[in-house]
Amino acid sequence: MSFVPYAALWILIVAAAVVCLPAGRRPRLPAIISIVATLVALGLWALFSPAAVTPSLSFAGRQWAIGEVGWILTGIVLLLLLSVAVHALLQPAVLHATRHALSLGMAAAALPAIWAADGRTRIMGVTFFVVVWAFSRLFGNV
Repeated sequence: MSFVPYAALWILIVAAAVVCLPAGRRPRLPAIISIVATLVALGLWALFSPAAVTPSLSFAGRQWAIGEVGWILTGIVLLLLLSVAVHALLQPAVLHATRHALSLGMAAAALPAIWAADGRTRIMGVTFFVVVWAFSRLFGNV
């Protein structure tokens, strides 16, 4: 099995976060973008569950792999992201477009730490998550 569907899932979430930023002029559009992107990502996730062979990728000296635990944690992240997007659609005053982008970005930042296959890659993934989290705390006060 290939790692490509999981990379596509990550790119989809990042692209949805980028699209949510300029879409903030319309109140419900970022929530709809978040829901659609998350549902498509959930579809990809469910379609490519790891079987006996763990999908892996070696890129720039880093190891990425999706085992059973990583697959389940990815599903949990996607379900949490879906719940945030649905809540925002039902309560439009709660979340602003920037918050949609930040929630998508935080989910995308968590996935590399979940998918890391070795210690150095895991440290890099957690560091990336902390940097994105710090950025969201500094610039996410809407």
